Amino acid sequence: MFVENFVAQHLHATLRPDLDSLYCWHDGQHEVDFIYRYDEDIVPIEVKAGTTFRARSFEIYLERFKPKKAIIASSKDLKKDKQVIQAPLYLAPFTSVVTN
Repeated sequence: MFVENFVAQHLHATLRPDLDSLYCWHDGQHEVDFIYRYDEDIVPIEVKAGTTFRARSFEIYLERFKPKKAIIASSKDLKKDKQVIQAPLYLAPFTSVVTN
């Protein structure tokens, strides 16, 4: 919960300071930690505390909604592909920069 709170605080402060609350997505047993609007796109963000993880709910979200960009925030190094950006937690304050 600490890591999710860290990311939530930075999302709230840097992306949408006028935002009253952050959103998440859940469908039964699956959930994505954060959803935010970036320009005209909806960007899901999955937060992972460790370096070894599986993000099955995140994968389900990607398959179902096919967002243009998606972010996994974890302690791993920065890695980008066409759709998913794996960003280290220390880049949470710069999420809008990472999405470009």
